Amino acid sequence: MIVATCDDKVNGDSRFGPVYAGKPNFDFYIVKCPNGCADGGKINAFGQWIHPEESGICKAAIVDNAMPPSGGVVGVGIGVGL
Repeated sequence: MIVATCDDKVNGDSRFGPVYAGKPNFDFYIVKCPNGCADGGKINAFGQWIHPEESGICKAAIVDNAMPPSGGVVGVGIGVGL
């Protein structure tokens, strides 16, 4: 499990999964987010349900209603080319 801050984004250096064209085809992380990310931090969430790498993990989970603003644990799936 990755313990995140409100400003953490997906780290492409620690990917794992089936390899496609020299890159992992899919990654999955379990992330624990703190309380207060809805209003705190410098990183925003962009998009809905599918977010670009620039999105903050915890804010994206709040935007998608996958986690309440009080924090929690979410699963983060990363697909190549998305």
